[in-house]
Amino acid sequence: MADTDGVDSDARLRVQRRADSVSMLVCRGCCCGTDKHDDVDHVAQVDRLQVAVAGRRRAKLYTTNCLGPCERSNVVVVRSGSERIWFGDVLDTAVTAALADWVEAGAPPLLPERLAERRFVPDDENHEDVDDLASVEAVEAG
Repeated sequence: MADTDGVDSDARLRVQRRADSVSMLVCRGCCCGTDKHDDVDHVAQVDRLQVAVAGRRRAKLYTTNCLGPCERSNVVVVRSGSERIWFGDVLDTAVTAALADWVEAGAPPLLPERLAERRFVPDDENHEDVDDLASVEAVEAG
């Protein structure tokens, strides 16, 4: 149904929903989430990030196979609206907590310093994997 300005109100609602959505892809491939980083509690990391998305209405957490930039493991990608924000070296509880807090706040444009230090732009070939949900598994709230 078109509004008085000629825009389909259902389409406007869909765009708004996408802009409000936040999802996280947590790499658990060949290097991330493995004994390569045996000093990291990988289960606790996913649990903490799950709590962050569980508190948001339109948020999901996915684990995925290798996203590619293994030199930056552990890798987490946050999809906020149409933006993809890549974080590498997510290896300690302080970084995981900063990431979780930022997502709980709705992933606003201004990154906390701790996250800004870990943000990176991967090679173009990796961007396509982030939108292919065929290789990911949703982590359900516990």
